[in-house]
Amino acid sequence: MYCEGCQKPICHMCKFSGVHANHKVSGMERKYNVMKDKLEKNINKVQGRRDLIQAELDRIKAMRLRLETSGVMFKEHVKSALDSVSELLATRQESLLERAETEVSTRIDVVQNMLEAYEKMLQDCNVIEYAQEILKETEHACFVQAARPVISRMHKMADTMKLKNIDVSDDFKNMSITSDKALEAVGDLNFLKIPGIPTMLPNESYAYKDVKLCWKEPSDGGKVDSYNLEYRMCIQHSPTKKGQKTKQTKVDTADQSERNNSTSWTGIQGITTSQHTICSLEYGQEYEFRVQAVNAAGCGTFCDAISLRTAPGSVFNFRFDATKINSGKDTVEISGNGMNATVFPNSSILDNVGLIPKTAVSLNPVYIIGDQKITSGRHYWEIVINQSAYVSQVGVVSEKKSRLVLHPGDQVSTDSGHDSCEEADVHEDPLGSDCGVMINHFMGKVRLPSPKTSTTKDTSAVTVSNTLGVLVDCDNGLVSLYDGKTKRVVFTSEGCIRGPVYPGLVIVGAGSFSIRC
Repeated sequence: MYCEGCQKPICHMCKFSGVHANHKVSGMERKYNVMKDKLEKNINKVQGRRDLIQAELDRIKAMRLRLETSGVMFKEHVKSALDSVSELLATRQESLLERAETEVSTRIDVVQNMLEAYEKMLQDCNVIEYAQEILKETEHACFVQAARPVISRMHKMADTMKLKNIDVSDDFKNMSITSDKALEAVGDLNFLKIPGIPTMLPNESYAYKDVKLCWKEPSDGGKVDSYNLEYRMCIQHSPTKKGQKTKQTKVDTADQSERNNSTSWTGIQGITTSQHTICSLEYGQEYEFRVQAVNAAGCGTFCDAISLRTAPGSVFNFRFDATKINSGKDTVEISGNGMNATVFPNSSILDNVGLIPKTAVSLNPVYIIGDQKITSGRHYWEIVINQSAYVSQVGVVSEKKSRLVLHPGDQVSTDSGHDSCEEADVHEDPLGSDCGVMINHFMGKVRLPSPKTSTTKDTSAVTVSNTLGVLVDCDNGLVSLYDGKTKRVVFTSEGCIRGPVYPGLVIVGAGSFSIRC
């Protein structure tokens, strides 16, 4: 029998009439099996750790050899660079060589300390052989007495035998000396480090006619000489039924990137400013962009990539036309280049400043129509809402609608004598069935109209940026409205245009608007 309290074998007499009568005991056979199982598990655990440590030890030994080899080359490089500036670098040479020697010694010392630590762990593992000899003991009492301290020791060993990361590089690529300008600035001669990581500025980067990218220079590392910019297209996946594999709509058969949903990177090198414009990217595609800093020491790490979606169609060039406004010059101001429009409060609002109006204040909508007509093709533009006091509408108006808005007197006319369908439409339906498509923007949200098939007039609201995009596809009779910042579709109207249309803007209240250029 085995006394659990005293942790030693006992006889039956001691259990029933001796000092162990009130102690918890176990059968010797059961205790033998338990202790043997524990010992075998600990042996396997320590053996596994020993194998890992041996592999790590071999790796570190190889790393030390590489450090010694590259350290010699590194010191030779430092000495050669210093010797190239002759006597002017005599005092500086000693300092830099000392730093190089210290760096090499420091790294080797770190590796040496790790080697000694792991070798000591391996020496402690000699207890395995002793434990294996204990396993050969067939006398249960002797085995239990001998195995108990060994198990405790091996358990502590297993907890302390852990691998540690070595935060030391086995080369000196991050420490390089350039002697090109040493003669001019010998006092500033020092180790040149690889530049740090730039930071992309997503709020200042955008995609429209072209893609403009902006970033912030690194806050650490060596001085930046130039930047390398890379971009790639994100592959679009067509929707599939449940259970089917996804089919790629863009396939790159050349080089596949590390990500399955993107094509390979395209690089632009030698950029000397912290911004760059990329032209001629495909319409309606999402791209990733990243940048790295470069100097004579080498290339730094790429920053985290940002994603931008290009315009869904060719950008339509038009201007705000002061002659195509249904209001006076005292209410609307068009900039000289026709890219900006400002709507001022009407006189009825200004007359009641600080007073309680006695009558209802009229907020007549102001229509601003573009100077260019769209008759065919696929075109896209964006309107930036700089400031809007109430409601604004962005979209397209038909040629007929533009005439009715700008010349309301033309709605009332006598029959010309010709059987004209357009004339009939004007009398029977002043706006016509193809008046255009507009979307309401109010306080950072757009109101989406209900489908034509719906019997209700409910609308839904979607939060968007202050930039709205309009895509006109004349060939298919489609008008799609976008969030200009993300280039995501918020609304599409089918079969709504059957003739020429103009870019249109409607403002209720005061506001300031711009055409993105």
